[in-house]
Formats: sequence, C-alpha cells, structure tokens
Amino acid sequence: MATAVERVEPTAEQLRQACTRVRIPSWPADYETVMSDPLRARIVQAFAHRLIHSPRPVPAAPAPSPVAAPRTAARRVPHFSPPPGYVDHKRAASGERDD
Repeated sequence: MATAVERVEPTAEQLRQACTRVRIPSWPADYETVMSDPLRARIVQAFAHRLIHSPRPVPAAPAPSPVAAPRTAARRVPHFSPPPGYVDHKRAASGERDD
C-alpha cells in the first residue's frame, strides 16, 4: 500500500524568490502584479514547489550576459583556382564551354 506524500506549501518568501528566478523580462516588475495573473501565479507556484522538493539543487538564475565583443569584418574565402591541366569532368559533361 502506498503512503500519501505530504504536500508542503511554499512560504511567501519562497514564492517571492521563485518569482524573481522564473520572471521573464516581458512580465510586470512587481510580485503582486505577477501573482494577480492566474497563469503567471501558477507558473511561480510550480517553480516554488520545484525549489522545495527538488532532490538536486536548482541552478541559480543566469548571470547577466557581458557586453558583446565588437564584431570584426567577415573574412573573405580565397577564390579557388584549379591547378594547371585540371579537368572538371562534371562541368565538361554538362556542355559548358569556357569561351
């Protein structure tokens, strides 16, 4: 017979922590507005449960990315020149002529 698993509800602090870690940039900035939306609130609650019940530590929020390095000009690929006496058999079979 299986035993029932006790469901531990996250505290307000755990919910706030989960909200800051799972927050998407397009979401509102404050916790109350996020939690007033039923879909976003459910996402935050699910992430908080994951924080509580995860057997492994949940990775920390990613660090902000550093400023991208300036791009350099694309390198040109050198033009292929065949060696003297080279015959491209596919091109010769296609009927193309070098006039």
